[in-house]
Amino acid sequence: MGGGNFVVPAQCVTDFLSNRLSVTTLPPSSYRLGVRPSKLHELFPSHITEVLQQSIIMIEEEMPGFVSSEALLHGVETRTSSPLQISRNTGTYESTSLRGLYPIGEGAGYAGGILSASVDGMYCGFALAKQLSLFHGDIESTLGKAQNQKGFVKY
Repeated sequence: MGGGNFVVPAQCVTDFLSNRLSVTTLPPSSYRLGVRPSKLHELFPSHITEVLQQSIIMIEEEMPGFVSSEALLHGVETRTSSPLQISRNTGTYESTSLRGLYPIGEGAGYAGGILSASVDGMYCGFALAKQLSLFHGDIESTLGKAQNQKGFVKY
């Protein structure tokens, strides 16, 4: 629908709600590789499109001004997490099939977003530091102390 070259299909929110193509010039997009006016409601089966439309209307009720001809929908974001998981030792985080490889984060199948990927990386770092005798403590208690320090955001 984008036409290739990483151009993404896009549609004004008001046009998506009305099931019509955004034929006028699209508002500016933050996506730098380009957008192409498209009927995003044709991307999914009608029952999915209807739920998306209802959800947008619900957001508008909670945050008036969300629905606007200046608001642009980009479709479709794809899953960035790996659909498979590279096997690793639960204690050392090292690959079970290739010594010295530490599969972590989304690409290895151990996270579903940026925050969980960073946490997975932290745990792997502590495990590796412990294995190399650079860290002599308990990972959970160390992270617990860090959470209680001023300025650390606790999720």
